[in-house]
Amino acid sequence: MEIKKNKDTISLLLFVSGMTERSLKAIKIVREICEREMSSFKLTILDIFQEGRTSEQVWPLVPILIGNLPQNLIIKIKEAVQKQGFFLPILRAQFIQEEEWRGKTNASGSKAKNKNS
Repeated sequence: MEIKKNKDTISLLLFVSGMTERSLKAIKIVREICEREMSSFKLTILDIFQEGRTSEQVWPLVPILIGNLPQNLIIKIKEAVQKQGFFLPILRAQFIQEEEWRGKTNASGSKAKNKNS
């Protein structure tokens, strides 16, 4: 499930484990704060059960939010989640396109030059 706003977006990835009460609360809190505080974001919700990632090693980590959020929004999300009585780990990271990390394009989107040619 993806929620997009505007052209230049901050990408967020929210891992959940099924549509449990805790997962639904995390989705609602993150969505509401992002809609209220940001003019541009893309929220991707990934259910580890639907994706076949059901290892017991993963369960304690979800829900978990990954994205390049400003510190003030991280604080707002953590405070809102804490009021609901659970913990939502937030990892601050910037996403890049697959073509960029595979070396096919650079950050500007143009084709990367091969060092060997």
